[in-house]
Amino acid sequence: MSEKDKPHSLPQVAYTITEAVKVSAIKKDGIYYAINNGLLVGKKFGNRTLILHSDLVKFLNALPDYVPGTEERPKLPRKPK
Repeated sequence: MSEKDKPHSLPQVAYTITEAVKVSAIKKDGIYYAINNGLLVGKKFGNRTLILHSDLVKFLNALPDYVPGTEERPKLPRKPK
């Protein structure tokens, strides 16, 4: 199939939890933790939880940078009260 014959695919704008796990390499518990603590925005559509691509990218960019040689794990921020 040539490039001309391939159907045009639209960029994915939202992910299910399972898809967010795959594209972010963060475990399901971590995604739910981030949503429940206000670190990541989840959208509801019926029973389904969706995460917008832009919100997932913003969340990942806000994570602390890895510092080589540090043994201590960074503490995850909590939702402000």
